[in-house]
Amino acid sequence: PLAPMSEVDISVTRSVPFENLTTEYTVADGDVNLYFEEDGSVPYIKLVDFFALLEGFIDPEVELTFTKGEGTLEIFYQYYDEDEDITYDLILTVNADDNTIITNDPGFYWAYVYSTETNYGRHITYDNDNPNNHSVEGSDVVYDLDLYNMDIAVYEGDVVLPYYIVNQLFAGSSYYNVYYNNDGLFGIYSLPSEGSLEYRTIKESSMNDEKMPAPLLVHTFNMLAFNLDYFYGLKDIMEVETYYDLLYAQRNKLLTNDPEDFDYALRDLLLKSIDEPHTSYGYPSYFNESDWAGPEQNDLKYYGDRFKSWYYDGYVAVDAVIGAKWGEAATGWNASSSGRPHYWFLDDVTVMLNLDDFNTADIEESATYDATLANAVLEAPDISLVLPAINSGSKYFYYNNSDENRNKLEVLVKGLTAADLTTYGNALVALGYTFVLETTTNLAKANGYYQLVIPADGTNAEQSYMVQIAYNEAMKLFYVGIINSIPLSFAGVWPFTVNIDEIVYSDSAVYMEMMMDQIILAAPTLENIILDISWNTGGNVGALYRIVGFITDQPFAVSGIDGDTGGMSTSHVLIEGVPSYAHLNWALLITPVSFSAANSLATIFMANDLGPIVGKTSGGGACSITPILLPNGTAFTMSSNNINAYRTGTGQEEDPFVYHNNEFGITPDFAIDINLIYNVETLLTVFN
Repeated sequence: PLAPMSEVDISVTRSVPFENLTTEYTVADGDVNLYFEEDGSVPYIKLVDFFALLEGFIDPEVELTFTKGEGTLEIFYQYYDEDEDITYDLILTVNADDNTIITNDPGFYWAYVYSTETNYGRHITYDNDNPNNHSVEGSDVVYDLDLYNMDIAVYEGDVVLPYYIVNQLFAGSSYYNVYYNNDGLFGIYSLPSEGSLEYRTIKESSMNDEKMPAPLLVHTFNMLAFNLDYFYGLKDIMEVETYYDLLYAQRNKLLTNDPEDFDYALRDLLLKSIDEPHTSYGYPSYFNESDWAGPEQNDLKYYGDRFKSWYYDGYVAVDAVIGAKWGEAATGWNASSSGRPHYWFLDDVTVMLNLDDFNTADIEESATYDATLANAVLEAPDISLVLPAINSGSKYFYYNNSDENRNKLEVLVKGLTAADLTTYGNALVALGYTFVLETTTNLAKANGYYQLVIPADGTNAEQSYMVQIAYNEAMKLFYVGIINSIPLSFAGVWPFTVNIDEIVYSDSAVYMEMMMDQIILAAPTLENIILDISWNTGGNVGALYRIVGFITDQPFAVSGIDGDTGGMSTSHVLIEGVPSYAHLNWALLITPVSFSAANSLATIFMANDLGPIVGKTSGGGACSITPILLPNGTAFTMSSNNINAYRTGTGQEEDPFVYHNNEFGITPDFAIDINLIYNVETLLTVFN
């Protein structure tokens, strides 16, 4: 700490409005009291009020019991695990005298969280009875605020805590954050992208272009140390006792009341000093001008040695080989060139399939058309009056691409042909739609659209819908898109345009299915496939697991280490509902670009003997990321306590299980020169 801690004396109460800005959780807007010292700038909150405010993020079915003591607060609830058929008693104790927060089970901080609106977990189940599951319980985590110059106070008989401690512990670690900008509180999911409504809203503050108060600045400094020490998953791997040492060495830059200078200092701390690709600067404090995007990050001079090595040994080296193989791009990376195919054949029975991302979309699937799934997105009073049934397909993908203002459904259908466009267009007209088409040079508008206006009645307001239909010949996909909005004119801005390729690429499992359909059609006697993640820097873990389901139809082991408790575990994941190609011989191509979830796929390949790994050592990146909000409003992301690992040993006394993090990459079974990663003769030796 910078100075001895003084006891907090709360004397001011402010009622602050709360507005939920994300569609991931349905949380009602409202007001909540924040507490301050006289002329203070550091907000405090009652934990009881915070939990009450966030019903909808907090599962309303969870019965929370709050027990107040002399300077203490105990919160109790039960969590029933359906898979294990076990009920857990979860207890948290806040002690103002000891200045500590402790729980009997770290699951307390997430088990009350309601499911997100986005369907991240489709096809994923856990084999909890697998005999090879294993776990080692970690130690209790005590959040000791004395160590960070912060105080748990008692006001009017209730325990109050520093607001951003509460947000980080009880919301932020689950990706939902409640951002405070001096004028209000705003519910956001992860870190909103620049330019989004959420971002613009939270950045507008009465404190824009003001100096930061000294108490808030010191509190921000201490919270930065608290977050790094308790929530940064690489702390022990990097052999750091406390990040106060690093922060104190840079205190002259970090302890500035100029908000812009602070953000530059934080950028340098994250990118140069901590220096690992999972940790990055997010966006600036609300004390800055609202339209300032933050310090520059688009030059390697701002980064440390590890990041630079990853960039040159990975991106630059691999892209050069891609350019040599498929031609140089006119602009940008060669990897993004249209000349680089999604898949290519090494011989009659061997194919290389590119997978450059692990993306997930909000999707439901069915074997036949399901109006209920369609209306779960559209929320129409009567779906039969809005969207004709899409009949005769063999598989349906329902994409929920709605935003905060409009409901948008996009459906991809397998098993139909281009001739079905006429049939479905006629069905739309029969339902009351008008087909709109005018002369245009805009290719995105060349096929026109259908529009429908349903007048208001005594129950429902007027409804307007725009529908577009299309067919992708290469992937044999029929498309229907509908949104509850219509263009003001044909020549004006449309609510949406159609790009079937982009829709497919937005979800890796859908992309994989469509590519495999094409590959098998071209090579029915296929025997071998190399999954190419040489240009894959990671993404969504659920998307990663679904990809593994194409490779094996058996449960596969996933191991991890808890960075906070030190616990270790191996569980088994089973993917059901995606096409299985387990009969093929699989291999995996990795390079230093293969980072994060791509590194995890290499780990799963190795740990489960899914096939040989070829290439160069992967780029590493063991942890998922977690968003961090600082009290001054600056935000960043960093490696979380969820550390990916692999397990060795047999579990016997003479050969116990040992868990290893994969932060610095996976070594391939067949190491080859970077210039040979796309060489046909070299790659074919993997299967011999």
